[in-house]
Parts: sequence; C-alpha cells; structure tokens
Amino acid sequence: AEDAVEDYAPPFDLPPHDRVYFERHLKALDRYYRVVSAGRVEIAAEVFPRTERLAYTLPQTMLHYGNGRTTEEIGTRWIELLRDALDAALADADGPQLKDYNSFLVFHAGVGFETGELNDIRSVFLEKSDFARFNGGPLALGGVEIDEAWILPESPSLNGRAGLNGLLAKFFGNQLGLPGLSNFADGLPAVGGWSLMDVGANALGFVLADSLEPVIGFAAPHLMAWSKARLGWIEPLVVRRDTVVSLLATDREGDLPKALRVPIDADEYFLLENRQQRGRRGAPEGQMVRGAEPDEVVWIDEADIELEAGVWAGVEDYDLFIPGAGVLIWHVDDGVIAEYMATSAINNRPERQGIALEEADGYRDIGHPVFERLRQIEGSPDDPFFVGGQTLFGPNTRPDSRS
Repeated sequence: AEDAVEDYAPPFDLPPHDRVYFERHLKALDRYYRVVSAGRVEIAAEVFPRTERLAYTLPQTMLHYGNGRTTEEIGTRWIELLRDALDAALADADGPQLKDYNSFLVFHAGVGFETGELNDIRSVFLEKSDFARFNGGPLALGGVEIDEAWILPESPSLNGRAGLNGLLAKFFGNQLGLPGLSNFADGLPAVGGWSLMDVGANALGFVLADSLEPVIGFAAPHLMAWSKARLGWIEPLVVRRDTVVSLLATDREGDLPKALRVPIDADEYFLLENRQQRGRRGAPEGQMVRGAEPDEVVWIDEADIELEAGVWAGVEDYDLFIPGAGVLIWHVDDGVIAEYMATSAINNRPERQGIALEEADGYRDIGHPVFERLRQIEGSPDDPFFVGGQTLFGPNTRPDSRS
C-alpha cells in the first residue's frame, strides 16, 4: 500500500491500517445507520488487539485462507479463518470477551478477492446456513456459539480510490436481517445501484479537488423502501383508490409517507418511493473526465466530505451517487420472496424476481448486459418517473401495471 501512494492523487491519502483506522470506519458505520434509520440503530464497537499498530498473526498464510476453488473449499477456509482469528483474540490477555458482543467482524490484510487477485480472500457475510453447511453448525468458542460473522479486507484497493464504507454498511444490513438483492445465480445486478443490498454499496462517483477524481464505495446509499419497511423503519401508506398523495424523499424526515403500497393481488403489490440524487450531475465546465461522459458524471466537492485522518467519516447526504432522481415503482412478489428468502435467491430468476423495478423508460436494463445499453446495467437516470420524463404508469403504458 505504501508503494501505491506515489501514484495517488488528492483528495485522499492512505492512512496506516491500525486500530484507530478501523475504529474510525466503525464510527462512520454507526453514523450512517443512525441517519438512514432515523436514530433507530446505534452501533457500539471495539477493535482488537488494543495495542496500536499491532495485528494478530494467524497460523496460516493469506494464500492458504484464500486458496479455495470449489464452494465447499471456499466455505471451509472462511470458517477456518474466522476460528483462527477468534482463537488469537481469545489468547490475548487484553482481548475480547465474546459474550459481550453480538456481531463479529474480521479484517484481514490486503484487498479482497473481488478487487484483487485469484487467491485473495473473498469478502463475505456468513449466515446461519453457511455455518450449518461448512461447519456442521455454529462455531463454539469462548463460551458462545457464533452462527453469523463477516470478513472484510483492510481496504478494497491499494491506491485509496475505493472505500470500505459501502461494504461495511451492506454487511451490517445482513446482520440486521436483510437479504442480498443481487442475481447471485448469474453474478449480475437485479435492483442495481438503487439498493445498498445490491451493487449500491460500491457506488461510483467523483470528488472535485484540484481535479475530478473517481471514487468507489465511499458513499453508501440509503436502504431502499422495501428494506426499510422490512426492518420496521417505515410504514408504507396503502393506496386502494384514486387519490393524490405527496411522497417524501426517502432520505428526508417529515410527516409525509416515505413509501406507497398499491396492492395487485394476494402476493403482489407495487411499492413506490421518492429517491433524490444529491450529488451534482454534469462535470464542471473545463474539467476533463477520464472513463465517463462529462454529462454523466455525478460529483461532490471535497468540502462536502468529513475526513478523519484520511478516513471518509461521513457526508451530509448519503444518496449522493444513486443512478437518478424521481419516483421508483417496485413490483414486489411476496410469494417469490417467501420461497427463496432462506437461500438469498429472491432475485435469481430474471423472468420473475421477488423485487423488480418498473423502469420508466420501458427497458429492462438492470442486470441485462445488452451491449448497446451496457451503461444502464446498474440503473440509469431514466429508471424513475419524473416531470420532464415519463410520468404515467398504467395498464396501457410501457412498462405496464398488469400483474
């Protein structure tokens, strides 16, 4: 990581990955969830070992823990890494008492498999079913039984352009009981950048310092309305007849409803939410952009970020880099969700997803890698309904409101 600093440009540096670095990240996670839950969630966390600039050394190499080819091998190495890390912490005289905690996170050196090399360790949230499959049941250590845990790298990149914030928020969403919403069967998005629990955790945006710099994963978006309703944070207003309703943006507080539920039949309904892209769209005049069209760039100023010694500690608005702005209409099928929830596969069938977006432009771009529309695979500004774009949704529009 130190070698990579020379190739990096402002606005961020690479702080030493010590205890304080991880403490700042967990503080940022607490701040995110206090905001998106409207104060319903507060996170208290400790990082071990307590000694500055020290890490636990495990009995095997990183190559060993990351070197799995089959699903069984990969899962077994995850459990082994978790066990070895917790054994090392328990052997520390100033280490944790596991009974004092209900969430267990291991940070390992280096980057994760998803952004690194073949034998890097895969980032994961291990669910009860994973412990049953790869360990025969919960992991018994330190007088407790652990059946949920998460594993993350010290950083998603070696140049400081990718952040842990989004991954931390997503995996803690798993800890709260939210399923992943991607199409895991095909390794594709299903609800796209509109959802933290899909690819929204790694949202791409730009920061303006001396120049526009691309960043990934620093600004986790708000949880979508379905996730907030599942956690009991919002109560959608049920609409069964012709009426006029004002719909509050999901990232704002007020007395207006944050979601509308329009029943279709016993299992299906439409769920409407108002999402507003808080970042600035369109590169500032005279700014050169690499890797994106100037009018597609969504950016914030460096002054909009709260930094603590190189760690992105928070922002005023979290829906900075979502794909667009307007009213989203989700088609929810509770029958599919109930059938596939246990295996986190509710969106694995594109022909009948548990949650699917009625994309206002009439296309099914999200999760469909069509070459000429590949930019829209994670969502686009044309997905929402808004004044100046598509404003009608009914039985004879495209998309249509039929079951």
